[in-house]
Amino acid sequence: MHYDKENANGRIYTRDVCAEMLAEAQDKIHKGNMLGELGQPDRPEVALANISHKVTDVWMDESTKTLQGRLEILDTPQGDNLREMLSHDIPFSVASRGIGIVDPETHEVTDYTFFSFDIIPSAQSATNGYLKIDEI
Repeated sequence: MHYDKENANGRIYTRDVCAEMLAEAQDKIHKGNMLGELGQPDRPEVALANISHKVTDVWMDESTKTLQGRLEILDTPQGDNLREMLSHDIPFSVASRGIGIVDPETHEVTDYTFFSFDIIPSAQSATNGYLKIDEI
């Protein structure tokens, strides 16, 4: 996830917002419950039936101004679906799930509450680059 740069949805996540996301994600990782879904629903909670992966690490790369991470695909029905798509070279993207306020003039996101990272169909500039997969 790029910060201090407009993303494909026309939003700008600042470095400060990404640093807050990082802290929240690391807390969830430490507790063992940083889980994500295949697809990105319009609800904050992660549905157990849709879990495909567990995020195992997240960090900020200041040289590329990105929030990056590592995930493990789980042995769940949606994890199996994700593995199958990857085996056929189907592109995917990683999206943060949360709620916040988008300034209509600057497009900056503020008051962001982070929930999860989800795997979604490929977007223009977010394909496969910033979330590393440990196991397929």
